Amino acid sequence: MWRAVRQRQEPPTPSYSEAQRTRITLKVTPRPAVKNPLASFALKRGNKAVAPVSRSNDDGAGSYTFDFPAFAPTADVTLEMAGRVRTVSCAIDRSTLLKFR
Repeated sequence: MWRAVRQRQEPPTPSYSEAQRTRITLKVTPRPAVKNPLASFALKRGNKAVAPVSRSNDDGAGSYTFDFPAFAPTADVTLEMAGRVRTVSCAIDRSTLLKFR
C-alpha cells in the first residue's frame, strides 16, 4: 500500500484473503491508582476461547495479538478481562463486527 502511494500509483484493492492475514492487537492499560489490576485476558467466540498469537502482561497492563479470524463477523465475540478482584466482560455482537471491516 505505502509503496504504491510513494510511487504515486493507485493503491491496490484490498482483498478478504489479505485481510485474513492481518493481525489485531488489543492493548489494555490501567487507570492511575487502579484497585482491580488486570490478571488475565480472554477472547471468546461462542463458548470457545481463542488463544492470542502473542501476549504480554505485566503490572496490570497487557498487549494481546490475534489473527484476523478471531474477529471475523461469523459469530459474537466476548472479551473477558479478569482482574485480581473481579472480571469485566465486553460482548461484541456479529452486526457490530460487520462494521469493523
